[in-house]
Amino acid sequence: MLNIVEQFVQLLLKTPLGGALPALMVERLHNPTLAASFDPMVTRRREPVKIILERAVNRGELPTLDMELALDLIWGPVLLRALFISGDLTRAALLTLVRTALKGLGHTAHWS
Repeated sequence: MLNIVEQFVQLLLKTPLGGALPALMVERLHNPTLAASFDPMVTRRREPVKIILERAVNRGELPTLDMELALDLIWGPVLLRALFISGDLTRAALLTLVRTALKGLGHTAHWS
């Protein structure tokens, strides 16, 4: 999961997407056509992490989850740091964010 989060952060930091994404997110709220195009892209971006979480639930490492909320808890802090507050996005910081989210979700296994 950490690799997926890191890849997305690199996409935000090293491509024009990072500069454009905040404006797109705001415009999406007022533009149904943009929302119709933008939302499936966001869903696809979240899908790999959703699969990882579902597998953890199936292995008993996580309790049954509100999957959308779980995804928000993982991606929200990453997006906040990447796009709005210029927070720490090092591998160590991202690992702490993901581990903290998983712990809050009830994760029982250790991973690195």
